[in-house]
Amino acid sequence: TQPACPMADITDSTPLLQDWLGDDAAKRHRREIHFPTGRFGEAVEQAQAVLWLASDESSFVNAHEMVVDGGMTKAYVTPEGPPTAAPPNFAR
Repeated sequence: TQPACPMADITDSTPLLQDWLGDDAAKRHRREIHFPTGRFGEAVEQAQAVLWLASDESSFVNAHEMVVDGGMTKAYVTPEGPPTAAPPNFAR
């Protein structure tokens, strides 16, 4: 038995997210750019991961955190506004 705690957050294309994004293409792009897939996920994609965990095919998977977010947790966040100065390099 595998415990599963699926969570729809800003990585999934939900009605709430789509209402928040609205028709603002720049706002949408600022979020989508961080996904290696280039798009928001769909709830069915998380459901497929849960189904796999519940299947016999995952019988040897144990103590593993499987994140289904299109790579978002490994992406970095790009701040808005002008770039900040690099920190000083004291190694020279």
